[in-house]
Amino acid sequence: MTIAEQLEEKGLEKGRAEERKKALEATYASVRRMSDMGMSTEVIKQALQLSDEQIREALHN
Repeated sequence: MTIAEQLEEKGLEKGRAEERKKALEATYASVRRMSDMGMSTEVIKQALQLSDEQIREALHN
């Protein structure tokens, strides 16, 4: 793999990581809004297909 290819791959990986971070932040914002609307964590978990850990993290950030 050439240096240019390696740099391109690193750039793609960084871009994917940034997109994952943005998606996670948006999901966590959705969890907080749903919780503020009075939805139970069970309903949120099922609607967004998240784990208990992810729900706790979203509500505590």
